Parts: sequence; structure tokens; C-alpha cells
Amino acid sequence: MQHRRDFFRQITCGAASAAIPALCAGGTARIGLGFSTHGLKSYPADEAVKIIAGIGYDSVEIAVVPGWTEPSKCSAQERRKLRSAIGQYHLAVPNLFDRIDILGDATEHKAHLETIRVNAQFGQDINAGIGGVTPCIGTRLGGNTKDFEAMKNLMADRLHEWAEVAREMRTVVAIKGHPPMIMDTSARTLWMVQKVNSPWLRVEYDYSHFQTGGEELGKTLDLLLPYIVVIALQDNKKRADPPGWALTLPGDGDIDHAEYYRRLVKFGYNGHTIVWINARLFNNNPKFDPVAVAKHCYATLAPIMEKAGARRPTKSK
Repeated sequence: MQHRRDFFRQITCGAASAAIPALCAGGTARIGLGFSTHGLKSYPADEAVKIIAGIGYDSVEIAVVPGWTEPSKCSAQERRKLRSAIGQYHLAVPNLFDRIDILGDATEHKAHLETIRVNAQFGQDINAGIGGVTPCIGTRLGGNTKDFEAMKNLMADRLHEWAEVAREMRTVVAIKGHPPMIMDTSARTLWMVQKVNSPWLRVEYDYSHFQTGGEELGKTLDLLLPYIVVIALQDNKKRADPPGWALTLPGDGDIDHAEYYRRLVKFGYNGHTIVWINARLFNNNPKFDPVAVAKHCYATLAPIMEKAGARRPTKSK
């Protein structure tokens, strides 16, 4: 006889699987190339969708941080308009970009849980269901790396509550390792997602953050690929004077994107890789042309994907 607890666990995992990219064997995986509206701040989201699709991208990440498309300020009519554009231009929506801190007092924690609910509802409202993709909520966790050991159990407890809200809303929360913040390495990211142990809490992977911390691409992917639901693409170039790293567009820095995609193909990653343009590249930069940047990144990355054997999602005509 099946126990009631086991029954509900199966129901929960089944619902989560609709939001989590599957791992496909035998070359059946599809890897999408997307662009985040974070890099098109000067355009309304529905216009950004048209631009992104016109370049050839498969998906769009909607930035929901203050100053972009804020769910609390987006009316029902605006949500319908955005959903219509997403459907018209046939773009998957794998992720909503936000910044939700894990620390703070009890009142702040309660507010963060509500943010997850609001974002999840927004994602459901604007998603056109292209490719059967359900948007995750992607976020780094804030804080400072020096506090990880002292705060990791509190973080895990709070993330468990995040995952419960995610389960209620049928929307996966994807956490990102991001130095010098509190969860800054691939090992800490792995520890946290395994500690919480929920299908509703997974990983948004951005190797550029681990790159600056001296971690190898292959090692971080080996650790985290079973938990990755969406990938953000940024890049850095080693700088001699002054010593450090210079932020670049994806494909223009030191990350070997050919090796990156070969590893994703070999593993069977079935999901989206999203070009993410850091605000440091366009804030106070009058020469920044967001459309030209989006075109440049596509022209750089699409051939790399093809050469690596990545099969892109099929678009309906």
C-alpha cells in the first residue's frame, strides 16, 4: 500500500519536473540561447522581446528588479501585452532575474517570501508556454563570504521556506553562487542545495563568478550540473595592470565557450543559456548600444553552439 506521505511526495516531484529541465540521453537534449531584458533596459519589455526574437534568440529572461519590469507595478493589461508578445515571437521564458537576499530580520524574511509569491504569479501571467518551459526565479543570495560558516544553517532553514513557497506556487527558485557574497563558490552552492534537498530549489549557474574565484569550468560543472536549471552567460578577461579581471561580453573574455557547450552537450543538459549584460557595461556609458551588443553576442555564441553539437529548440513558423 502506498503511504499518503509518499503519494504527496510523488505529486510534488511530478509538478516540479514540469519546471525543471530534463537531462536527456542519446543526443536528444535541446540547448537554447537566450538574452536577458536586463541588457535592454531602455526598451519596454514587449519591445525587447521583439528585438531579441528578431536577432534569432530562442528565449528571453525577464528582469524583474527595480528599474526594469517590476511585477508590483505591472498591471493585468501590461501582463497580457507582454504575454502576447512572447507568444507572437515564440520565445521561451526560462527565468525571471531578481535579487532576493537570504539574510535580514524576520520581517525582511517574510517580505522575501512574499516577493517569491509575487514573482511566481507574474511568471505564470506572462509566460506563453513556448517549448513547455516554466520560468524559474533566479537570484543571488547577498551577504558576505566571511559569514557563510556562521550563517549557513540559518540560510538553509530560510531556503527551505523559500522552497515551500515555490512548491505552493509551482515555480522553481534558482540560487546563484556569486563572490564576494555569502554563497560564493561551487562547493558552497552544492552544499546548500543538497542541504535543503527540495526539487523546488535548484541552481542558476554563472561560471563567470567562479572564474574570478580561480575555479575551473569543468570542476564546477561536474559538481553542479545535476542541479542546474538555467545558465547565465557572462565573461571576464584576465588583466595584468592593475591585476584582476575585466568584465567583458560573453565570448569576448577568457571563458572557453566551445568547451562550455561541449560539456553541456555531453552531459545532456536540456535547458537555456542566457546572455546577461552586466550594468557595469552600460551604466554611464553613452556609447553603449544594447541592440548592437545583443547582435554581437548572438553572432559570437551561435556558431560556437553549432560547432559544439548543441541542438537548438525548434521554432514554430
